[in-house]
Amino acid sequence: MSDPDHQAMGSGQPTRHQTRADAERRADEALGAIEGRTRAVLDGLRRAVAALVAPVGAPHDDQAPLAAHDLDLAIASWQSLVPADADTRAVLVGRLLERCGLPAGELPRLAEALGLGDQALAAAFERHYGEPLERALADAPARRPARPASQLRVEQLLALEASFTRVELRAGEVLFAQGDPGDSLYVMVTGRAAVLVGPPGNERRVNEVGAGELVGELSLLTGEPRSATVAALRDSELYRVDADAVERHLLSEPTIVRSVMASLARRVAASGGERVPTPAVRNVALLPAGSTRASDVAGFASQLAEAIATGAKVAVVERAEALSALHLDRLEEASSGLARWLNDLEASHELVLYVADASHGAANGTSGGSSEGDAGDWAELCVRQADLVVLVGSADADPRPGAAEQALEHRRGTVGTPPIHLVLLHRPGAPPGRTSAWRADRAAERVHHVDPTRRAHLGRLARFLSGRPVGLVLSGGGLRGLSHIGAARALQDSGVPIDVVCATSAGAVVAAGLAMGWDAGELERLSRQRLAGARRRLLDYTVPVTSLLAGTRLNELLDELFGNRQIEDLWLPLYCTVSDLTTPELVVLDSGSLRDALRASCALPVVFPPVVVDGHLLADGGVMNNLPVFPLLERVALGTLVASNVAMPYYSADETYTYRDSLPWWKVLNARLNPLAPALVAPSISKMLLRSLELGTKSLERAQAERADLYVRPDFSTMSDFRPADVPQMVRAGYDAAKAAIERYDLSTIPFR
Repeated sequence: MSDPDHQAMGSGQPTRHQTRADAERRADEALGAIEGRTRAVLDGLRRAVAALVAPVGAPHDDQAPLAAHDLDLAIASWQSLVPADADTRAVLVGRLLERCGLPAGELPRLAEALGLGDQALAAAFERHYGEPLERALADAPARRPARPASQLRVEQLLALEASFTRVELRAGEVLFAQGDPGDSLYVMVTGRAAVLVGPPGNERRVNEVGAGELVGELSLLTGEPRSATVAALRDSELYRVDADAVERHLLSEPTIVRSVMASLARRVAASGGERVPTPAVRNVALLPAGSTRASDVAGFASQLAEAIATGAKVAVVERAEALSALHLDRLEEASSGLARWLNDLEASHELVLYVADASHGAANGTSGGSSEGDAGDWAELCVRQADLVVLVGSADADPRPGAAEQALEHRRGTVGTPPIHLVLLHRPGAPPGRTSAWRADRAAERVHHVDPTRRAHLGRLARFLSGRPVGLVLSGGGLRGLSHIGAARALQDSGVPIDVVCATSAGAVVAAGLAMGWDAGELERLSRQRLAGARRRLLDYTVPVTSLLAGTRLNELLDELFGNRQIEDLWLPLYCTVSDLTTPELVVLDSGSLRDALRASCALPVVFPPVVVDGHLLADGGVMNNLPVFPLLERVALGTLVASNVAMPYYSADETYTYRDSLPWWKVLNARLNPLAPALVAPSISKMLLRSLELGTKSLERAQAERADLYVRPDFSTMSDFRPADVPQMVRAGYDAAKAAIERYDLSTIPFR
């Protein structure tokens, strides 16, 4: 009798041994995937249960053997993985019998999912294992599910788990709307959601909920409709318990009742405030902008993370790393395990940087080895996870929106759309430029100019990302404004960075120099060469119809210093305030011609002519707010605020005034020309003008000064407000006052220095 296996080998057909080996290989692959998905579901259930019943004792072993009950809970996640081939399925069932036990009569859903009633399966099983499937099922020992120790019995925990239904939400999707029936309770396992009240399209955020928190418990207990809308801010995983299950499993257990009541108490306490504080940025998505290569963004992310690591625990996540951590080949294979892995990463770090690939490799310089669709999916996931999206562009690249930026389209207009910042990377020694072209087609709230080779630039960006930049406010004050230079030098000497500046009048000129990237030494040199000596050059008197001075020479000086530079093309963000005498209102300029903004901000009424823009008269910003702290706070969330105030503290004479309420011309001339006439003690026109203008903002000064962490108030008692010879002394006064303020402040609160 011939050997059939030998004949099969000779004919090129697979042998029985080969067929069985293939079935075992495929069954083991399916078993691994089924176990992985089951453990992911169990992990989510444990997190949901832990929100209601605090575990006690040792933590649960995530690698503990699985029981058939565990498989039954996770059927929806793995049912599609069951092989259709009877031989492979027979081997899979045999493996599950050994590992989990399969009490088919007790778990009908599980029996149906595996097709245990299928005759083809029964025949294949008996062929492989030499015994009937029915007997094997009856003889297999039932494995007891392993659960972490808690205040509930295992049977109670299993019943509670069975009452949960898993719910997935993508960022922007609504869980339930205000007015919907309150027929269920949710536990947030991963992600974050916003609580909104108000009519559709005009909702107001009143709270946020994160991992481990309950959602919808109030309506469930009261039986009333939902009092608010809940929408996902990130990709979120929740577990739903309907009203019947709540009554059956939850409210009968004191431990769970206490958890629900505690959640309600926290919610009521949070709703007592008038305004919900802006949550801290924890997740930042970095996307290539324009034609910038994805590899350049990845390199920049590493440099930025190195700077952040000096003051915070940071993680950088790329697609390859995420897939490797979850033992996946493609992103589309990821299950809830990815969301939990990312959630745990956020919980263990203060900042997580998501580095997005480009969705089209050719357009953004990505290399081969991964599908374009998978890269695009990863970019969209990064955006959905982000509290802040940062578009990173090489300043010399094509500024037209690139392929990777398409990931933003899916979040546009949804609830909780993350803000967008634009980072432009510059070559060493190259000044910023072309910012307006980069901003033209993007809704970027803020632009950061960065030379990645300079640690100070990376530190500044890190402080902005974490919501803790250092802001500097400089007041107006005529020639006294040069003392701001001394204050800047003191900050520089003490290692206090300046990340954003807001200023008016004379302070705006100094602020512009700082924003240009000039250090304190350069500013002092310019003050000696041009500013201090410019007073006589500025006195270009004209027929006093609108002003005493023509302003032509002031224009020439500003042209010499700043040329045609645009405000948006400065290294530091600059806010320059001017007074609109036509409206009237305070205008804050943060783009356009730097020279024109400074000219308007320095246009002291009566002294210089106001600047005409679109029919409006723009003049000195100090007329409406001489210490513009509030305008800066309205635009930037700061970690540290430095305010330098050089306004006149008061106005008085060193001697008794020798007039009462009139100054006829003959009396003034007699006092000036007649050496025998009594001295005339009266305030000068210039001092009276300056003091009158500053009086209008004195009511704001104290309230704004109180907001400063470092308040710099130089002493000018021994100096003249109009004598250029006193400029060095003024600069020194600013330095001494700033040094004294710095010594009283804890500089360790300023991160990433």
